[in-house]
Amino acid sequence: MPQSKKFLFVLTSTDELGDSGQPTGFHFSEMSDPYYLLSDSGVSIDLATVNGGNPSADPGSVNYEQRSENADSVNRFLDDVQALDKLKNTIPLHSINVDTYDGIYIPGGHGCMWDLAESHTLADLVTEFWEKDKIVSAVCHGPAGLINAKNKNCEPLVKGLQLNSFTDAEEREVQKDEFM
Repeated sequence: MPQSKKFLFVLTSTDELGDSGQPTGFHFSEMSDPYYLLSDSGVSIDLATVNGGNPSADPGSVNYEQRSENADSVNRFLDDVQALDKLKNTIPLHSINVDTYDGIYIPGGHGCMWDLAESHTLADLVTEFWEKDKIVSAVCHGPAGLINAKNKNCEPLVKGLQLNSFTDAEEREVQKDEFM
């Protein structure tokens, strides 16, 4: 019988845009869409943050009162007791063993620009995933978590690679460019 696959999702715990007083966090559907795409296909998923605990979702990515405004996967996650328990009790990065996972995924949210961009623990994990030929993936602001990862030559992991992320124009459009 084939061994089941397992993925690590790393979420931001940053809940404020710098010192602006404006709330932020992880982008909910950027976490929940792939969560169910993978888990519905039999992939086990763990949720982690830099220090563990219960991260904040960006308030623009989830509406707890008017749930009809949410993506279907967001509402599914909010109704999923097991998934919510994983979210409320994320694993601290320092306790992650890369060998237990097939890949790592970093969803976006503006908060990534602070804790994930600065986390040397995350950089070391991403480097180890890459060196072991495991999947390394990120979306939107999530690539900020790749910034300090290195390749085998101690160069930036992303050197020479094509990446896609949230653009400066998009920051201006959502009026967050002054914080980024």
